[in-house]
Amino acid sequence: MNIAIVDDSESDRQLLQELLIRYFDISGISITIYPFQSGELFLAGLSHHSFDLVFLDIFMDEITGMDAAHKLLEAGCDCTIIFLTSSREYALEGYEVGAFRYLLKPLTYDKLEDTLNPFLRKFRGEARKLPLMVERTPLYIPYSDLYYLSSVMRQTEVHLEKKVLKQSSAINFQKTVAPLLSDSRFFLCSKGIIVNLQHVSELEKDHFVLNNGEEVPISRRNLSQAKKTFLDFSLNQ
Repeated sequence: MNIAIVDDSESDRQLLQELLIRYFDISGISITIYPFQSGELFLAGLSHHSFDLVFLDIFMDEITGMDAAHKLLEAGCDCTIIFLTSSREYALEGYEVGAFRYLLKPLTYDKLEDTLNPFLRKFRGEARKLPLMVERTPLYIPYSDLYYLSSVMRQTEVHLEKKVLKQSSAINFQKTVAPLLSDSRFFLCSKGIIVNLQHVSELEKDHFVLNNGEEVPISRRNLSQAKKTFLDFSLNQ
């Protein structure tokens, strides 16, 4: 899960980052946190990153959190917004831009937990989908249906239980799988293969065996991490 923290207070950014690491470590969800000290830097970063969850401080100079939220809405970004504020003054406007909740300062773990628990239930309950372009037709495949993806002759092959889809060659492997990297179900077996651990039945010497009988090779470099990740994933199921 990719998370952005947009706050011009360095101490508040650092505190929230520490609280988020604690919360998601307990929840067993892998996260990457991107801190931004201004709304301008955050909006500029949208061209390089996609976010699942965005914390926006309302009271910032130049571009405020509310301004940034309107920009997100205009851009059609599919992310959850949580406002950071010391006042509920902007609550009505916040709901107009689709804000999920407000997190009141000063920040504490209990406040964060109360705010994120409903989000986490929603996040886990939604069927997240991977956008593909197959034979000039846009498709959206639920993450749970993906078995593994591989790069073959500069084209991404998307393996489902009983069929293989071929992503448009105009979209490379790295860009195709980028949304999957923040989801703890997926493991990068090598530079050109990513597997959904939900469909792994066992780990052999140098490959995963999937529950449809297919075998997915693991690079020697990633083998040690594959064993640890698969064990951790299995224990948490």
